[in-house]
Amino acid sequence: MSGSTGDVPDGWFDTGELIARLPAPSTSLRGVLSTKGPNGREVPTSIPRHHAVALAAAACARSRGAKRFTTVYEQVRVLGHRQAEFVVVLRSGKPAEIRPAAGFTPVAAIVLDLAEIERAVVAGETIAH
Repeated sequence: MSGSTGDVPDGWFDTGELIARLPAPSTSLRGVLSTKGPNGREVPTSIPRHHAVALAAAACARSRGAKRFTTVYEQVRVLGHRQAEFVVVLRSGKPAEIRPAAGFTPVAAIVLDLAEIERAVVAGETIAH
């Protein structure tokens, strides 16, 4: 099973295991995933691959000081199966930008390579930043 444990279906990731591998406080990451349910706020026990990559990107943004890391999660999540085709550009005081990786020219900013993040998520690696 790619990156998952226990009874998690292939292509899905155990939320607790994934959060433990990411470089941001678990409470922040659980807050990104939580939804209002009949018993209050709930965090899913597993998430699909594109949500896992989006959460990892948000964690990397959070660990590098981005205040709007939840926005990074939403922007990356909606890319779906095309996530690896993009990078996230983080500049102080500005909203995160999603840019195509093909032909991307390095800029004076923090750049998150979504292909690299996806590879690490699927491989089950700890993502340091």
